[in-house]
Amino acid sequence: MKTDLLVLGDINIDILGVIDAMPPLGGCAFGTTPSMHLGGAGLNTAFAAHKLGLRTTFVSKIGRDFWGDWAIKAIAEQGLDVAKIVRSEKWPTGTVFTALIQGERTFFAFRKTAADNHVLPSDIEDMHLECGNVFLSGTVVFESDESFATYMKLIETLHAGGARVFFDPNVRPNNSISSARVERVLRSTDVFLPSEAELGIVFGGSSENMIIESILARGVKEIWIKRGARGAELATGEGRIAFPPAKAVVIDTTGAGDAFDGCVVWAYQKGFPHSKIGKYANAYAGLSTEKIGAGEMYPSMAQFLSSSQYLKVEKEREDS
Repeated sequence: MKTDLLVLGDINIDILGVIDAMPPLGGCAFGTTPSMHLGGAGLNTAFAAHKLGLRTTFVSKIGRDFWGDWAIKAIAEQGLDVAKIVRSEKWPTGTVFTALIQGERTFFAFRKTAADNHVLPSDIEDMHLECGNVFLSGTVVFESDESFATYMKLIETLHAGGARVFFDPNVRPNNSISSARVERVLRSTDVFLPSEAELGIVFGGSSENMIIESILARGVKEIWIKRGARGAELATGEGRIAFPPAKAVVIDTTGAGDAFDGCVVWAYQKGFPHSKIGKYANAYAGLSTEKIGAGEMYPSMAQFLSSSQYLKVEKEREDS
């Protein structure tokens, strides 16, 4: 059976701790008891789509180590299929420590040898990966050689066959940016999902308007720009639409952008108009910030539909 969404991307073990302040080099900071969670932009997006009811397939690679054993068990407990997660004897599971300081995140990523950067064609050649939509996390675009080559060949084949491609660059300021890789991904991208900061990181010092025009000129149909506390904006060849943020009691913003992405894919699959997609995605992303943790803490469909964020969107629609 064709899956609704195929997610290609990263998977981490996230160790989160709330601390008072960032210590100086060689210093010490104090905080509350840390917690361990599943993470990675790819896995978070897969969780969001799965929890919203899409038939979701997640492809990645983790180590055959303590962290990998824990992750497989924890993912399966959330009901997401683990059959397409490859286990590696050579490469370890990626691990990230996240320090939460006044609601903002600082990452310490132990990912230079992460297994999800080493997905080979032989790892996926026997997988049946038919799908209506495919999502690529930019982590493998900017951090990996092997996974990038493997996934791009698959994406180009799926896109040529009619699959809709979503791409979130998920890039950090210290990533090495390959313009050739970006160009290749965008040629097969239908829906681009950057944050406003990522537009500048990936495309340089041009104005945002010029960057958007250049992306649309490459054949990308729609750009959803995530603006954090200021909501989101959609840019297409027909113009731009701003969507104000949903109100939320923010505890942890980890994975909010991934929650937004997963809800966008869900809304596209459901055939909603852009006016509803932006409001629903902001509402789901806002709701995701009200608990510590990311993907496994995202709300289920039932929780989303009963939330104040969702009900506010529906009331606005009725009033209009």
